[in-house]
Amino acid sequence: MLKKGAFPKIRTFSDNQTMNKSEEDPMYLQKVNKLDFTDQCIYVGLDVHKKNWKVAIYHDYGFYKSFSQDPDPKILMQYLRRTFPGGQYHVVYESGCFGFWIAHQLQALGVHCIVTHPADVPTTDKQKRRKTDRVDANKLAQELRAGKLTPLYVPAISAISDRMLVRTRAKMVKNQTRLKNQIKSLLTFMGIPVPFDSKQHWSRQFMHWLQTLDLPQATATASLKAYLVLLEDTRNQLADLTRQVRQLARQPTYQPLVELLMSIPGVGPITSMVLIVELIDMHRFKNLDKLCGYVGLVPDIESTGQTTHVKGLTKRANTYVKHMIIEASWVAIAKDPALMSDYSKLIMRMKKQHAIIRMARKLLARVRFVWMHEKPYQHSYQPVS
Repeated sequence: MLKKGAFPKIRTFSDNQTMNKSEEDPMYLQKVNKLDFTDQCIYVGLDVHKKNWKVAIYHDYGFYKSFSQDPDPKILMQYLRRTFPGGQYHVVYESGCFGFWIAHQLQALGVHCIVTHPADVPTTDKQKRRKTDRVDANKLAQELRAGKLTPLYVPAISAISDRMLVRTRAKMVKNQTRLKNQIKSLLTFMGIPVPFDSKQHWSRQFMHWLQTLDLPQATATASLKAYLVLLEDTRNQLADLTRQVRQLARQPTYQPLVELLMSIPGVGPITSMVLIVELIDMHRFKNLDKLCGYVGLVPDIESTGQTTHVKGLTKRANTYVKHMIIEASWVAIAKDPALMSDYSKLIMRMKKQHAIIRMARKLLARVRFVWMHEKPYQHSYQPVS
């Protein structure tokens, strides 16, 4: 039996040592030299970067080794199998710009791999002041061995690809809004009045007016033309992405759930797809509070002694779902009498921006109920015939 801190070693003999008769048997030497880590856990912390990975390895008896390697899961797996044959391999790395492809490849190779949020990794003051890749990798391996890390949900590759399409569309909407604001700012800066009502902005007539507008200076006109070209290209790309998202919503994988969610007032096909590709599995949220925490519809609070300071909505949120559910809530309060009644009561004692957050939580509760029970939303009133 191994002592704490000990490690299995290969038995070897020097030239001056002698072996007994049984030890001279080649089969005996083969058995002695064979390592076996069956039922032993090997814990690996990865600090991942584009050009290399820092690897720290712990076993049940303490620290073993840290080293750098090329960013390839197969190389790591070959090392683990060669050094710790038969062991149970557990790997962890922090979420970030590398996504989940490392976890997918390691899991395909038979490794238990988790991804954790960087802010959830316990860190001492010394580790903060002497932060290096080696320190980060060792810290991850130590906390994994201690069982103190909370794993993130790792979606399937197909779900990540569909999510990427929906997120690309959302980013294109932001690009379009930014370009529109830049064009309006240019006109304001040059003192050009806009002869259109705000409701007519970005209509065909408004766009035609912009394209035929000649500013006092040719260079300013060139700037406006450049913005208009970018806006036209962005609008075309956005229309194409919207069409692809709608086609995705009609796929058998998503269509039944999309139709259920669209029965909720304020939820359309695009909103449904954002909810589906971001949340993926509603059953991973134990209750509504967990769901609201993931979306970001909960406050950040500092409480000490008799003082409690509420900072507003938490910054740790899925911004895609949060922004979409808040936008859908503005539509829902105009279509659902129950939500309209609740909203009317809330705005009597708080700001509209605060009241709509309460409505977003109520709308999210409806989404959760419809999703989990697989039943269309039933209005709480009977329309007058």
